[in-house]
Amino acid sequence: MENNKNPNSNTIDSLGTSVSKAVNSFRIQKELKLWLILAAIGSIAVYFVVKAIKKSALDNIPLPELPNDGTPIADEETYKQEAEIIAKSVRDVTEGWFTLASTKETVFRKLYEKSDRDLVYVYRVYSQLYYKKNQETMTQAIDSESNYIPEWQGGVKNKLVNRLTLLGAK
Repeated sequence: MENNKNPNSNTIDSLGTSVSKAVNSFRIQKELKLWLILAAIGSIAVYFVVKAIKKSALDNIPLPELPNDGTPIADEETYKQEAEIIAKSVRDVTEGWFTLASTKETVFRKLYEKSDRDLVYVYRVYSQLYYKKNQETMTQAIDSESNYIPEWQGGVKNKLVNRLTLLGAK
């Protein structure tokens, strides 16, 4: 009989319970949104920190001094363009998955035949163009190649790496 005493009381109680659950649910969702916003801000901050570290990574590479054999560079723009072309070809053969050993050998031999000044200049240009992206110097990229013509078959890869290292281009 007590249940029939006030029929609206059950409705009010259930409505109050529903409102209470909705408020609690809203609080949970609000806290979840706050955590998601904080996670997004943290991720963005980490992204910019990593980007800044990579940008400053070029400063950590000791670029060797350019050997001076006494002859001046006649046309510096052409000299730089040739070095950029060679640096690009080195990057292409060291990054290529299906690059033939003979193709690599052609690029390595062309580089090996350069004078010390030209070789160091190409190394410096390679570092300026590609080190930030790959985190690998030209010497490291060449040395890490596994598909190459061995020295006993006339390959120059190991000689090139040794020469670069001796010139300070590590």
